Amino acid sequence: MPIDVLPNHYTYRDVVGITTGRELPTVYFTDGSHFTQCHNRQGNIGHHPAQIHLYFGNVPMASIVNARQQAIVFMQQNNIANTRGNRYSLTCQFLAGNLNVVTQNLVNPPAVPLIAPQNPVAGSRLFEVTFRNGQVYHHISGGYIQSISDFRKMAMILEMRSKTAIKELDATTNNWRFRAAPTPVPA
Repeated sequence: MPIDVLPNHYTYRDVVGITTGRELPTVYFTDGSHFTQCHNRQGNIGHHPAQIHLYFGNVPMASIVNARQQAIVFMQQNNIANTRGNRYSLTCQFLAGNLNVVTQNLVNPPAVPLIAPQNPVAGSRLFEVTFRNGQVYHHISGGYIQSISDFRKMAMILEMRSKTAIKELDATTNNWRFRAAPTPVPA
């Protein structure tokens, strides 16, 4: 479960890049954590602490769909239960093979730095694999990860810190977000 505020130790130097699948970007950090500023699920906004991650960077959606289909066929041919965990794990393995990822060790992967490319390919998505409690999960982001200027990084850190921990639903977009802190009235 994410925490509602951005921890104080982050500076603009910790920002790797953003994904822009929604009207407010999700900000990714060098330690593998990220801050979701808005989402259609109330429990998904906030700071997601670093976990064991394996980032595949910007992957064409066709490659992700192909890897998922390969996993399902493999499970059917080998009488493997089509559980969420099995499907995720096999999808990741097929995707890793297709992308020639250095490591195939999805149980205890080495730290893989997330790098935001300057010119991401349209139609690609940030694809990340998370390891929690002995389970493998994958997440296809709503957009591709992209680098941003240091000035924009600074502005985003300030913006995230200016929000309160009170969540509100935006009726126009149907996304949850944090309410802006009230502006102090001069005395």
